[in-house]
Amino acid sequence: MNNGFFAVKNMERFQHYHDRNPKWIKFYQAVLSDYEIGKLPDNEKAHLFQIWLLASRFDNKIPLDKVWIATQINANTSLN
Repeated sequence: MNNGFFAVKNMERFQHYHDRNPKWIKFYQAVLSDYEIGKLPDNEKAHLFQIWLLASRFDNKIPLDKVWIATQINANTSLN
């Protein structure tokens, strides 16, 4: 069931194109030293990075629906 939408915080940092569906997003090496990201389990880091890509595809308006998101990012572990 879809109960709304959510957006990726600071997505404009990763979004190069603002007027269309981009083929890529910016991905900074600073992510490697981000303490909060570093604390995530590896599968959740992978989910996060894929959700960033999903946000770029849907103008940072992602349906708040774990089943739909899991399908879109081809997750084989549960989303938290």
